[in-house]
Amino acid sequence: MGSSLITICGIRLERLPLSPQLEESFVWPTHQEILAAQKEAVPPSGVSQPSEDALWTDDHGKVWIPDVATSLQVRVCVVGHFDIAGHRGILVTQQQIGERFFWTGMRDDIEYFVKKCLHCASTVGGPPQPRLLGEAMHADEPNELIHWDF
Repeated sequence: MGSSLITICGIRLERLPLSPQLEESFVWPTHQEILAAQKEAVPPSGVSQPSEDALWTDDHGKVWIPDVATSLQVRVCVVGHFDIAGHRGILVTQQQIGERFFWTGMRDDIEYFVKKCLHCASTVGGPPQPRLLGEAMHADEPNELIHWDF
C-alpha cells in the first residue's frame, strides 16, 4: 500500500481514476493551481521563484509539485501517461513527467500509477486485475440483446 507518511508515496492514498480523460470531473493542471499548491507548502532547498507569479522551479527549470499535493500529482501522472497514440509505459511516462516536474518519490509514484492503470494491465498482461462489476442484462427473445468482447 505504501508509506503512511504523506511525503513518501503520498500518491498511493489517492483514488486513481479508471478513465480520467473521459471523466467530466477531470481537469488539466493549471499554472494557477500549481502555484496555489506551492504557496501552501514549504519549498525544498534548491528551488527558486523568479517572481511572485512564477512557479517554483529547480536549476533545470523543472516545476516543483509539493509532496502534500497528491491530487495534483495524480493529475500530472494522467497527463504524462495518456498520449494521443495510447498509454505510455513506465519509463516513457517517467521521462515525460521528469522533464518538466519533480516531487519526492516521483519515479516510484509514476511506476505505481502506470502499474495500476487498468487499461494497460488488460493489454500488457500480467496478473489479473479486479474489474468493476456491472448489472447483468438478460434477453427474453433471440437477438434482443447483442454482446461482443473487445
